Amino acid sequence: MKGQKKELMDYAEQMGFLVVGESEDIGSGLDFDRAGLAEVMKAAGDGRMDVLLVKKLDRLGRDTAKLLELLRGLEQLNIELYSPLEGQIRLDYQRPSLSKQ
Repeated sequence: MKGQKKELMDYAEQMGFLVVGESEDIGSGLDFDRAGLAEVMKAAGDGRMDVLLVKKLDRLGRDTAKLLELLRGLEQLNIELYSPLEGQIRLDYQRPSLSKQ
């Protein structure tokens, strides 16, 4: 976890993002009922963030249907999603897939 945090902090600095909070979960990506994820979604809903950084997309979750629902929710809140390994991640409505920029 410590290495992931440093990588994300370095990436935020490289991208010029101001870090306003951090969250972590230890557990299965199949479980979307995690305290850290709930904390992130609350911050997003409260307008306290406009970018979410993750190590990799699968760190958010591994259940495809629930992950797409979460991504749609972030998109509706105008939250951009970035990963140091995958770049900007967004839903691609032209193709039934995710787009990594």
